[in-house]
Amino acid sequence: LLGYIVEKKEKRGDWTPVNGFPVNDTKFSVMNLREGQIMEFRVKAVNDGGEGKPSKPTAPHEVRDAVCK
Repeated sequence: LLGYIVEKKEKRGDWTPVNGFPVNDTKFSVMNLREGQIMEFRVKAVNDGGEGKPSKPTAPHEVRDAVCK
């Protein structure tokens, strides 16, 4: 396994990748989102044979400012 491609989609948009190369971590920060957007996310595994089928999408999330403790 080379890693994962993370994809995002607005409510009525198309799936677009958010990372240009496979990542190996189970956490990933998506940049350049606007507060109030409703987004869904999914991942695809990538190996020497190429990209796999996408996962089921997350439930819709509303983008909010980060909360610091």
